[in-house]
Amino acid sequence: MASFEVDDEAEYISGTDIKNWVYCPLIVYYRKVMVLDLKLGSQQEEGKRKHEDLQRKIMRRVGIALRKRLPEVKEKVMNQEIILQKERLRGLIDIVLITNNGEIIPVEIKMMRSNRGKPWPDHIYQLAYYAILLERKTGKLVKRGYIYYAEEEELIEIIITNHEKTRVKRIIRDIRRMLKDERPPKIRINPRKCTGGCGYKWVCDKLGHNIA
Repeated sequence: MASFEVDDEAEYISGTDIKNWVYCPLIVYYRKVMVLDLKLGSQQEEGKRKHEDLQRKIMRRVGIALRKRLPEVKEKVMNQEIILQKERLRGLIDIVLITNNGEIIPVEIKMMRSNRGKPWPDHIYQLAYYAILLERKTGKLVKRGYIYYAEEEELIEIIITNHEKTRVKRIIRDIRRMLKDERPPKIRINPRKCTGGCGYKWVCDKLGHNIA
């Protein structure tokens, strides 16, 4: 994936920030305010290597799935980078599709399984965020997108409504407020429900943030 070359990069909100906030807002606080390092377990490290090894193969499978589902696509842009300097927003979209009638469709690839055939909530709002970026960049309404879960080879269509977009805008405001105040979000995570897959469980254990 390409890197962003922007001034004051820490001030920019990314699609990953939106996804992390929906999953657990403390992740965004640890990353952007405390600037702490991840501590990944052996399984997570293996997952990163697996992602790198399978990336080309996965992209071929995604292409086949998209052609079957969306034969009307005339253009496909890989790793579409969008930077909105005025709003301090940025995103790197895995795939952007353009259909014969000019519809713009973002596609996200996840190297994992779906939620029993359904998309995970944090992935939905990350996709909705990318829809907002595309709308502001192109001036065209983005009404749907797709999430491809590589472990199942499952392509799921997501209808992106004003409900999802409004929540994303609220999340952006909440993150801005957190960055300004430099205070952790008021949230408590039940330790029995926390898998530690984010890489920051060690911080929660140390600071006592994972008390339900």
